[in-house]
This record gives sequence, structure tokens and C-alpha cells, in this order.
Amino acid sequence: MSFPRVRFRLRFMMFAVAVLAMCMGFERLARRRAYFLERAAVEADRAIDFGPGGMACLRPEVYREGIYEELYAYHVAQADRYRLAASRPWLPLGPEPRDPIERKRISATDEHR
Repeated sequence: MSFPRVRFRLRFMMFAVAVLAMCMGFERLARRRAYFLERAAVEADRAIDFGPGGMACLRPEVYREGIYEELYAYHVAQADRYRLAASRPWLPLGPEPRDPIERKRISATDEHR
């Protein structure tokens, strides 16, 4: 029994490589979307901790008036940012803004200089 001879032409090989690349690209976008949705859930949980009735407690050296409201707003914005990135995983995310605690540390360091 002999098998029919298959001729691999350049056009067929280019088509096969293009289909394979598209499949790999879609898989990467699906993983990136899942990662962004997971990060959005984490940030939403953190926002709940700092929101009204939340159970978060900060160290005394970090605490200042209004920090819980700033952290709540920051984590809500981060959750929205990751949800938007999950809906468009092919776009770059961009640099992550500093959280209010980190901004306080940097401004305190600048005051001592």
C-alpha cells in the first residue's frame, strides 16, 4: 500500500505557519486576559479591605488622616484599570502608578534632602 505523495509548496507552508502563529497568539492573549482578570479581583478585594467597614489596619508609621480613603480609591482605580486591560489584552498596560503609601515615603524622603 502506498501513500499519495504530498507536495509541500511554499504557499502551503506559508499558510501553515500563519495559522500556527495565529493560534499561538490567541493562546497568549487568553492567558494575558486571565492574568488581568485575576489582578482585578485581587485589587477589588484590597479595595474592600480599605473601604467603609473594611478590616485593614496600617502600621502607625504609615497612618495619616485620610489614608484609608486614598487607598480605597487607589485600589478601585487599579481594579478598573485591570478590567479594562482584560477587555483589550492586545494593548500595552503602561506603568503602574504609585500607591499613596509609597508616595508618602517618597515625599518624606524629599523633605529631608
